[in-house]
Amino acid sequence: MDLIQAVILGDVNKVKKLLEQGANVNLRDRNGMTALMLAVRKGQISVVKLLLEKEADVNAQDDFMGWTALILASALGYTNIVKLLLENGADVDIKDKNGMTALKYAIKNGHEEIVKLIKTVQAKTKT
Repeated sequence: MDLIQAVILGDVNKVKKLLEQGANVNLRDRNGMTALMLAVRKGQISVVKLLLEKEADVNAQDDFMGWTALILASALGYTNIVKLLLENGADVDIKDKNGMTALKYAIKNGHEEIVKLIKTVQAKTKT
């Protein structure tokens, strides 16, 4: 079992073991999605935390749509994961292949708490 499979299964212990054995924390699936993106997509906050602790690239973009972990979390409404990604340096200004940012997806999908979080980060970076 590789890291991608362990993340898809949500097996925190296996993910931890693979990372301890030197697995590439930024491993990608055939669509260019990183382990972090897959964990975010499944809402697996404990796996997300573990990958971030191992310095997963928080701003990596997938090959298909140019999505980041933050864009996925914002679109899906995972407020706690958005907070975690922002605390770990997620770039709120990255656009996907359609020119959409995490903020635009949060607005489009009605995730008001996430909109507030992202706007707070934007305000801090502009001062």
